Amino acid sequence: MRTAIIVLGYPSTRRGRPHPVQMLRVRRAVRLLSRHENAWLIISGGPTRGAQRSEASVMARYATDVLAVRPDFVQLEERATSTWENVQYSVPLAEAGGADRFVFASQSWHAARARRYLRQQRPDLTV
Repeated sequence: MRTAIIVLGYPSTRRGRPHPVQMLRVRRAVRLLSRHENAWLIISGGPTRGAQRSEASVMARYATDVLAVRPDFVQLEERATSTWENVQYSVPLAEAGGADRFVFASQSWHAARARRYLRQQRPDLTV
């Protein structure tokens, strides 16, 4: 069994630094990473609000530089600009990496929304 932990995007600060919500989501993802064997992070989020860097790249840098996640455990999805797109673009990456389990890292209400979108987009993947 291989688990893809999908970190849902959130805009960075105006200065391109991690927003507290981004940091929370990445910290949750790192905790999940330690609980699942053979797992990796897919960090999702494109450039929003005129940002120079994608949400995913800002969060990935936080994961690797601050939380010491090995870079080979991090994959970026840099097109999504909504939760719907986080799911739409991340699930194929997860499948290509051999995932048969998907976990969304975010606040509980937001992760529930992503699971609902997964059921709508890919009913073949949900029970």
